[in-house]
Order: sequence, then structure tokens, then C-alpha cells
Amino acid sequence: PCTRLLGLLALAVTTTTGLQVYTQDDLQQAIDGHSDGELNIEIMGMLFDCGCDGELTINGKTGLTIRGGVEGAGFYGELGDEEERRQLIVIRGGSDVTFTGLVFKRGFADYGGGCMQVSSSSSVALRDIDFVECVEDSGGGGALKIEGSSNVQAKGVSFKRCESYHNNGGAVSVEYSTFNAVNTSFTGCSAGVSGSSYAGGAVSVEHSTFNAVNTSFTGCSAGNAGGAVSVEHSTFNAVTTTFTDCFAGEVASGHIIPTENCTRSCRHSDNRVDHTPHRQRFLPRSYPCTHHPRIDSILRRGASLVSQ
Repeated sequence: PCTRLLGLLALAVTTTTGLQVYTQDDLQQAIDGHSDGELNIEIMGMLFDCGCDGELTINGKTGLTIRGGVEGAGFYGELGDEEERRQLIVIRGGSDVTFTGLVFKRGFADYGGGCMQVSSSSSVALRDIDFVECVEDSGGGGALKIEGSSNVQAKGVSFKRCESYHNNGGAVSVEYSTFNAVNTSFTGCSAGVSGSSYAGGAVSVEHSTFNAVNTSFTGCSAGNAGGAVSVEHSTFNAVTTTFTDCFAGEVASGHIIPTENCTRSCRHSDNRVDHTPHRQRFLPRSYPCTHHPRIDSILRRGASLVSQ
């Protein structure tokens, strides 16, 4: 039988701070019933779903705040049995949602965003969130896929051991959208196996904007290039951000990989890259992506910032 809550079973309860929910069914009903104004929802436990009801869906809802009411509160999936795998949350239809103090763990998607998929001009704020061991198969973004003119703001978020099996962006894939990360960490995330064609072990950015402030990339890897970040036709701004021991299978080191077709400048300001002895120095603090002769020379030297 399915177990949707570890420890407590109760009905939804309305308090002065909002609506407390104890099962995913109650949470889905509360979201579906919301129409106007603001709604604060507290999750009072670890919500499990063994494939009975599928992912939580937020479609065309605004003014929603979903927060953890107890330690460890959040959404938990299973990666073992294929019949029990599930994507955790889908957000679409111009929704506007804030998540605070939650865990998203072991979500799985066949095509993008194992733990969360954000699309269709939706806006999501993530505050003090842990994404842990989220996996996707072939659409990119093991934990989070952002697409379709959407916007995600992450602050105090951690991505740990997230993976894309057969696409770019081990933790996050951004397509035609915006992703801002502040005080955020990416640890041990990966895109593809060594020798595969996939890039962006932590984040893949295509036709989009990615801003990182006080953010760290540690021990991330990609099968081809861009062990930490892959940037294509996009803008990547990094301030006070560190890249440590990230690597790529086909390119020596390879923390960041921009293509020659970036539409604006990729800027790296007050950043630090920690190297193992065989790696070359990092680029100067600022340079234009379109200056590909220089990028090519760095590729030949096996430096950390390279181009396909």
C-alpha cells in the first residue's frame, strides 16, 4: 500500500498561519480549490507517493506559499522500482509560487525536471530548499527544469547528487527562461557518463539568463564538457562564485563551457576556481563569449573555461 506520510495521518487543519496539510491528496485539493488572493500552506511531514496519484500539479495558480511546518518536511520519491518512480511537482500556466524550508528528494522524470518542472511563463521562488538525489532520463535538469519564459529565484538552496542520464544540466536545465541563484550550492551533480555528448554537470543554460551570486560548484561533472556550467546563446553572470574540482570527460577540467554563439557577454567577477595540479589557470575576470579565438586557445591549453 502507498504511504503518503511518515509518522502522522490527519486531515487538513486551518490555523492562524495558514492551512496545515498531512497528505499529498490534501495538498493537491487545497491548491486546486485556491482561486483569488494569497494562500499559505504548511506541510506537516514527509510526503511520499508510490506512484498512486503521480506528481503534484500547480496550474494557473498565483499567490501560493508552500512551506515546511516541521523538520524534514517535503516531497520524497523512490528511484528503485520503475513503477514507483515519479516526478514530484509540475508548475505551469503562469503560476506564481513560493516554496520555503522544504526537501525534494529522489524525484524521477523521463523527460526533464526529476523533482520540479516549471513552464509556461510561471514564476517560482525557492527559499532554504534541499534538492537531493533527483534524477531525470532524457530531457535535462535532474532536479529542476525551467522552460517557456519562466523565472526561478533560488536563495539558500542546495543541489546534492542530482543527475541527468542522457541530457545536459545534471541539476538544472534552463531554456528560454531566467534562473537566479543566491547563496546556492551544487555538489556532486552530473550530466551523462564520461565520453557522452552531454554538458553542464550542474547547470545547462540555453537561450536564457543565469545569474549566480555567492554560489558554489563542487565536484560536478559532465560527459563531454562544462563540468559545472554549459552556456549556449545565453548570458551567464557570476559574482563571488567558486568552482572546485569540476571536470568533464572530453575536455581537460572544463568548469564552464560557452559556445561561440552567446548572444551577450558571459561575465565572471570576483570568482575563484580551485584546481588540481594538472589544470590550467582560469580566464581573466571578464571577457565576451563571442571572442571565440581566445576561447579556442584556452581549449587547446586545457583550461577551465572552454568552447566546443
